[in-house]
Amino acid sequence: MLVDPQIVERGTLVTWDHPTVGTVRQPRNPVVHSGELLPLADVAAEVGEHTDAVLAATGRSAQQISELRAAGVVA
Repeated sequence: MLVDPQIVERGTLVTWDHPTVGTVRQPRNPVVHSGELLPLADVAAEVGEHTDAVLAATGRSAQQISELRAAGVVA
């Protein structure tokens, strides 16, 4: 499949550098709009990357968040 002429010609598989796991090869979105391929989606958040912001938005204080983290309740 990796060398199939249609896959290669359409640029179905793309290689890019992921910020934490290194080089990744993945299928691209197959939709073509006005002759242009859609860009790759953003990288998904890391585990716990937004924990503080989400908990703060629910009204928890920095100390409460720290206590939850220390207790292993959140990442």
